[in-house]
Amino acid sequence: MQDQLFGDSGEKKLEYRVLARKYRPRVFKDLIAQEHVVRIIENSIKNNKIHHAYVLTGIRGVGKTTFARILAKALNCAGQGDVNPVIEPCLQCSNCMAIEESRHQDVIEIDAASNTGVGDIREIIENAKYRPIIARYKVYIIDEVHMLSNSAFNALLKTLEEPPEHVKFVLATTEIKKIPLTVISRCQRLDLYRFTLTYLAEHLVKTAKKEGYTLADGAAKLLAKAAQGSARDGLSLLDQAMLVSEGVNIELSSVTNMLGMVSLEYIYDIFNAIIDGDVKKPLGIVKNLYEKGAEPSMILQELIEITHKASLCKIGDMKELILSDYELANCKNLSERLSVVTLSRLWQMFNKSLVEMKSSHNEFYTLEMTIIRIVYANLLISPEDILKDLGKNSDYQPQEEVKKKRDFQTIDDLFAILEEKMEMMLCHTIKHDLFIVEFKMGYMKIDASNSLQYNKQELLKKLKAATGIDWVIESNNLEPGINYGQEEDKRIKAKKDHIKNNSLVKEILKSFPETEISDIRLTNE
Repeated sequence: MQDQLFGDSGEKKLEYRVLARKYRPRVFKDLIAQEHVVRIIENSIKNNKIHHAYVLTGIRGVGKTTFARILAKALNCAGQGDVNPVIEPCLQCSNCMAIEESRHQDVIEIDAASNTGVGDIREIIENAKYRPIIARYKVYIIDEVHMLSNSAFNALLKTLEEPPEHVKFVLATTEIKKIPLTVISRCQRLDLYRFTLTYLAEHLVKTAKKEGYTLADGAAKLLAKAAQGSARDGLSLLDQAMLVSEGVNIELSSVTNMLGMVSLEYIYDIFNAIIDGDVKKPLGIVKNLYEKGAEPSMILQELIEITHKASLCKIGDMKELILSDYELANCKNLSERLSVVTLSRLWQMFNKSLVEMKSSHNEFYTLEMTIIRIVYANLLISPEDILKDLGKNSDYQPQEEVKKKRDFQTIDDLFAILEEKMEMMLCHTIKHDLFIVEFKMGYMKIDASNSLQYNKQELLKKLKAATGIDWVIESNNLEPGINYGQEEDKRIKAKKDHIKNNSLVKEILKSFPETEISDIRLTNE
């Protein structure tokens, strides 16, 4: 009767556990890619130098809370009748089992996101005064500790600095910069690293094998890439991939479809068509992909990643990249065809379009306009090439050539000497503040109606120090002088207007509406 009332047929129905929980590390040796942190804790326990407070930091899914629980088990394990903490918990004693099941009375886990106030911290402080009930240490694990209010942090400071001997604090956070320095300075900081693409891909392959599945190498790398260094995210994606795959073999195609990603062959076809200046082909490909369900933002992100890979290939730094033979061949081809300057311009234009896409009313239209804009930007002709071409077809010469032809008696020679001596303030004063009536070596006549930044004696002293000769400066308010700074500004403006009328420059300014000519090196005529 009782069995029927509660619906118990005598058979226990096992609840499915997601992979991230099922394969959560239970002891220190199970932790992957965090050997540097494990070594610190093991040596602390071995040498009896256990800190009273730890702060664990790292991105999501790298094992902060898991590490805190393992540490709590190591501090309180009593499997062998030990009276001191152990390096590896036994997992069999009552303390270890209770901590694993989150029901231990002396290991208190607190979610700071929902317990942010001073009252919550005061409760911790009050309870910390009492000795543990059954364990060796009372351990407080405060997750997402950066969510505490400033008042709560301040209330915790004293206890965190000098807690009772039987209390240990383990703080975990994804945003260490939001924690006050006064709190961090009272703790031993442990940084948990992001999982590398290779490490996480291998871990996913091993986990899939334990579940009876075969995870293809390309699929594992794609899942690891989508997880962005988080083991929990990677295992959650693997969980999903196992459900969408047909049979026990998880292929790259099924993972690609699951993530809504596009085959790299299409992306490279788009990229190469843009470089070739073909606008119809890439527009046709993206339209076809969009109709099949591909996200425009994902296509643009893939184009950005190809630009990054080709740039690293160009400079010979591809150690950290994991590329298939197909990708490696394409990246090498792009690096041979494109200069670093062109790749940098592509990077900037793709990234700017990605920002625009987030605020656009139609992402697909933004992607199409991005392709059109880049194709017609004529990436293979750089602004440097245009300026060189202008130099060949003009009467202007490089500044170095002009210096060789100068007569030492000119005021331009004086400006050159002052610039070489790094007397920029003195050069600016003579060029922009003085109205010079007459000039020759060692002599200047100036319009006295204009004020000087230096007085005459200081000016003479600085000129002698810069040129090595004595100078004479006469003032005359009857004859108007020439301000060489104003004259130079006029020449620069005239030159800018001349260059703007060039057909190639007009094309650049039209393709890049926000571009302007900011500086021109003029020869002195």
